[in-house]
Amino acid sequence: MAPPAWLPPLNSHPHYTLQVEASQTYFSIPRNFQRKPLGNSTVFFIRIQISVDFWKEDFLHRFPGLSLRETLPIKCNPSMDPEILAGSLRIWIQDLVPFSMSNCRGVQSPGGRGLSSDQLFDRISEFLLGLPSAPENAERRILPVLLKIEKSVVVPDEEFGSWVSWYEERKRIDPEFEKEYADAIARPRNEMELLDEATSLMACSSGASSSAVEELESVIHDGDKDVGSEKLSAKSCSICLEEILNGKRVCRLPCLHVYHGDCVVRWLRGSHVCPLCRYPLPTDD
Repeated sequence: MAPPAWLPPLNSHPHYTLQVEASQTYFSIPRNFQRKPLGNSTVFFIRIQISVDFWKEDFLHRFPGLSLRETLPIKCNPSMDPEILAGSLRIWIQDLVPFSMSNCRGVQSPGGRGLSSDQLFDRISEFLLGLPSAPENAERRILPVLLKIEKSVVVPDEEFGSWVSWYEERKRIDPEFEKEYADAIARPRNEMELLDEATSLMACSSGASSSAVEELESVIHDGDKDVGSEKLSAKSCSICLEEILNGKRVCRLPCLHVYHGDCVVRWLRGSHVCPLCRYPLPTDD
């Protein structure tokens, strides 16, 4: 099933941080693994949590873009074939993580400096290979490990506000949307899907034509007045997030969503789609 067209693009913003943490933890292991004969081998039962969160520039407000949880058991003898552990882990992470693993922090990053992807995988492998020899693991042949990979993306306040307003509007229209969104960001995305996201974002980044902007309706805001199937009942402009007062003049797009005039004109210089519903306006292209 193709992913929804409205998923946030994971790789189209240059300002982000990448944090990686690995720790031994304790969670329920399936009984079929507990009953298998292991010989001299150890099973690293690795639970990976991958997230991408979009943050407003003040770092006080967050919008989720990805939340994956997968589990991988790797069986090996750490003292005899450590390369099996390192190789299996690397392939699995690279297949699952939908963004670059370079310039990451965590996993005992020296001095807080960012690690390359090769350095990162070396650190994770060193951590895992050291677990069987730890005194507390002397009698354990199955070692549960939690690996957290968290990407935090900073987006401009206007763009952040448009995503939040769009999300709240979709929830208002469709009571099932909140669950639908949570399900959509909890599934892996392949390379083609990620490329489609970036292409879709670039397609929206061209501004509306000057004639389309000049033809926008200017209306008096009345929160109690019906217009077709919509109400002009917006309490705030989804671009600047400030209140829209009844009796004040606003700009209305063809999709019937309303904004402060200055705000929507500024928005349409960089994007030709409605911030709330992604309705497209004509461009000069």
